[in-house]
Amino acid sequence: MQSTRRDILQYLREHGTGSVEALAEAVGLAPVTVRHHLHLLRDDGLVDVAAEPAGRGRPRHVFRLSQTGGQAIVEDNRFAVLTARLLDAMRAADRGQIEGVFAAMAESIADTNRGSFTDRPVEDRLDAVVSLLAAEGFTTSWQPEGDGFVLHQLSCPFHALGEQHREVCCMDERLIEAVVGGAVEREEWRMDGSATCIYRIRTAV
Repeated sequence: MQSTRRDILQYLREHGTGSVEALAEAVGLAPVTVRHHLHLLRDDGLVDVAAEPAGRGRPRHVFRLSQTGGQAIVEDNRFAVLTARLLDAMRAADRGQIEGVFAAMAESIADTNRGSFTDRPVEDRLDAVVSLLAAEGFTTSWQPEGDGFVLHQLSCPFHALGEQHREVCCMDERLIEAVVGGAVEREEWRMDGSATCIYRIRTAV
């Protein structure tokens, strides 16, 4: 599940209901962005909306978890706990083994989708990696800069897990390398307190 939508569901689970404004403040995003996520959650049947009187003005819309949404967030939390325990066990045996697993996942994703970017211009390969990362729950964008390109990772589905197991973060970096090619350098990292992860990509155009 995409991390922002998970955060919205978690807030509703803890508080019962929430307005767009309250949810926007809780997840640190603009209300218009939160409305977009709520629309997607409603389409998936994970949240319900109701009108609540607001004085003499128009009724205010408040959101709450649907029964399906409540089950989804519990299952998602259990999955995250199980994953963290598995990684703890792997780290106890060999820390490098964890990086190897996520690197192999990135290579597998690239191999499965190689037809969408092989022998394409670098801009097409950048678009391809943005799409592939989106399918995994990341939100990214790229732009040309200097002698290469910069890719901004705006959200990450594994942020909470990465705080315990930073090795997880090698998956997206390896996927960028596999799809775009060239030299990929992480210049900013959420795990070090940055607002986003930023990758600089230097490759022959």
